[in-house]
Amino acid sequence: MAALRYRRVFFDLDGTLIDTAPGIIASMNRMLEIRSLPPINMEQHMALIGPPLQLGFSEVLGLSGEELSEAIRVYRDIMPDISRELIAPFGGVIELLDALKRHGAFIGVITSKQQSTAIEQLDHFGIWKYVDYIMGAEPNGEGEKTALMKKAGSEIAFDDDCVMIGDRFYDINGAKAVGIASIGVSYGYAPEGELEGCKPTFIANTVGELQGLLLTD
Repeated sequence: MAALRYRRVFFDLDGTLIDTAPGIIASMNRMLEIRSLPPINMEQHMALIGPPLQLGFSEVLGLSGEELSEAIRVYRDIMPDISRELIAPFGGVIELLDALKRHGAFIGVITSKQQSTAIEQLDHFGIWKYVDYIMGAEPNGEGEKTALMKKAGSEIAFDDDCVMIGDRFYDINGAKAVGIASIGVSYGYAPEGELEGCKPTFIANTVGELQGLLLTD
């Protein structure tokens, strides 16, 4: 019978549990139109998926000050409605979460996405019922992944029985900062070679491989 490799399992959201890229790209394009900003290419779009909005909009779009704040406000306002029908869980994610729960896992979500939006998306796709803990960004609050991981650790005391799963180096570095294991998922949005470069404990290429790492014989 399979057994849990880690008793407490923490997931990133975008690019790990939910394929949000189509919704994010559509929302980003609409925000650029509303704010009369120049269009961006696909490489820039993908670079915006993962980091907190303040960082991504600053580094990728070159925004600062009031222009940065207003772009974030518009994006957050329009994103839920535009993206709702464009995003979905990755294939096998619901089955994975169900299997983890049946084996007694504690499941958490730690995301740079605004927490209220994350909860809405998790609930919309039937994932929220599996979640025991969530840590997300608050409006105008901290959204950097390592800071969120440290804040979560102060609330739930990470130990050797914990693992963080994510698709970007932010997730892996956050796990290292709090001293827990990590699994990078290459089916997400990381550029080629990024996960290998930050050296997670394991890399899973598919949701099926991820399940095999979390539930061992």
